[in-house]
Amino acid sequence: MKKLFSILVCFLLVVTTVFLPVSAQAAENEQIIISQTVEFISEDCYFVETIYVPSTQTYSNTKTGTKVAECISSGTSIFTISVTGTFTYNGTSAQATSASGSISALVSGVTLNSRRAYTSGASACAFGSVNYNGVTLQKTVTLTCDKNGNLS
Repeated sequence: MKKLFSILVCFLLVVTTVFLPVSAQAAENEQIIISQTVEFISEDCYFVETIYVPSTQTYSNTKTGTKVAECISSGTSIFTISVTGTFTYNGTSAQATSASGSISALVSGVTLNSRRAYTSGASACAFGSVNYNGVTLQKTVTLTCDKNGNLS
């Protein structure tokens, strides 16, 4: 009986050790939506902008977030442009320390013209330009952090 109990305890220790880090890593990669807005370009074209933050962030003076803008034209999702920024803040001021951007085509026929990401003060920005059906669509996505670590 002691041998069976020892084997069971060893098995549980191995299983917990093997699967716990994966669960913790998965929790780190989960994103939470903190805001969503709509910006109309014309009657049938608009951008849905969504801000995501990791479900777990350390309590420090740094914050990371992602803002994604999805272009929808005539009811069809055309492309997304996103910026991910890292910020420092101290209750008095905030500063963007890094920015990275990406563009994803969601339908065929979208061609990339240009893309760039940059920081400006307390903002992380990404600019993108694409062609779709002979029309040039451009968007700058800006993620800003305030002095208290709130993203907008």
